[in-house]
Amino acid sequence: MSRAFFFRLGAVVVGLAVAIVTLELGLRLFRPEEISLLLADERLGQRYRRSFEQERYIPESGRRIRLRFNRLGFRGADRTEAAPPGTRRIAVHGDSLIAATAVAEEETMVARLERGLNAASSSAWEVLNFGVSGYSTAQSLLAWREVSSAFEPDLVIVVFLVSNDVADNSHEVSSSTRPYARVDAAGELSIDPESGVRFGSSRWLREHTLVYPWHKLVLRRARLAYRKRAGVLSAGLQSMNAHPSAELERAWEMTFRLLERFCDEVEAAGSSFLLAIAPDPGQYDDDVWTAMLGLLSESELPSFDRDYPQRRLARFAAEREIAYLDLLPGFRDGRAGSVLSFGRGHWNVAGNALAAELIQRRLEGEL
Repeated sequence: MSRAFFFRLGAVVVGLAVAIVTLELGLRLFRPEEISLLLADERLGQRYRRSFEQERYIPESGRRIRLRFNRLGFRGADRTEAAPPGTRRIAVHGDSLIAATAVAEEETMVARLERGLNAASSSAWEVLNFGVSGYSTAQSLLAWREVSSAFEPDLVIVVFLVSNDVADNSHEVSSSTRPYARVDAAGELSIDPESGVRFGSSRWLREHTLVYPWHKLVLRRARLAYRKRAGVLSAGLQSMNAHPSAELERAWEMTFRLLERFCDEVEAAGSSFLLAIAPDPGQYDDDVWTAMLGLLSESELPSFDRDYPQRRLARFAAEREIAYLDLLPGFRDGRAGSVLSFGRGHWNVAGNALAAELIQRRLEGEL
C-alpha cells in the first residue's frame, strides 16, 4: 500500500511538472511578451526592468504601447544626474497612475507637463517620471532618497491617489509585498526596506518565467471578479469612509507622517515640494460613484463621503504648511463631455492631458 501511494504521488508530481512546463512553453510561443515588467528590488520593493524597451499590448487601453524604462528602472529616457546648463528639473513621484503604462510615453502626464512648460517658459525644463506600479508613499520616499534626489530637482511633486494610497501605507490594511513605514516606541518614523518584502524563490520565478506572473494575474482577476459579484468594496476605496475603522485611522495617521517627512527631506535638500491629490474616478464620474455605492450596505451608505479624502488632506497640508494642489475640481469641470479614465482604472489620454494642464497652470504662477 505504501509503495502504491508513493507511486501515485510521484505520478501526480510528474504530471504537474509536465503541465507547468507545457504551459510555460505555450506562453513563450504564443504570448512571449508577457514576462513581468516589474523586478524585485531590495531597497524599493520593486521597480521596472532597467534599460528595457518593447512594444506590448495593454488590455486596459486595448492597444499596443511602446514601453521604455531607463537604466534606473523608471519610465522614460536616461537623464544625466547633472542637469544641462540652464535647465530646471521636476521629479514626479507616484504609483501606476504616474507610470501610466496604458498610454504612450509622450501621452503621459509627465511628458505632457515637460512639453507644456518648455512651450510656455523661456527656461528649459526636464520632468522626470519616478512612478512605479504599486508604490506607496513610503516607497516613493525611498525612491527620493535612493534615486531622484541625486538629480537635484528644483521641485518634487508627489501625486497622491486617494483610492489606494492611504491603504497602501498600512501593513494592517494592505497585504501587498512592499516596504512599510513604522513608528517606534520613541515615536520616530522609520522605513525598513525589507519590511513586508518577501523574495525567495518567487523572485526568480517572477523575473524569469511567464507562468508565474501569468498565474498571479489570473488569481488577481479572479479576486476582483469575486469582489464584484460579492459586492465587496476594495480596502483602498475605504478612504472615502468619513467614519474610518481604527485600522484605517492608523493608516491615515501613517500617511500624514510620511507626507510630512517627505516634504521635510525635500526642502532640506533645497528643493520645493508639492502635494498633488489625484481623485478616484468615482469622485468625478457620477456613474462610477453610483456603481460604487451599490456595493455598500444600507448601514454603510451614510458614512461614505465623496469629498472626505480631499478635505482631510487639505486640512493636513494647511496645518503643516505644505504646498497642495487638489485636481478634483478640475477633473469635475473636465468631465463634461469627456471620458478621463479607463473605467475605474487609470487616466486615459484625456485624463493625462488634463492633469498636466492643471499642474502646469499651478506652476506657471510660482516657478
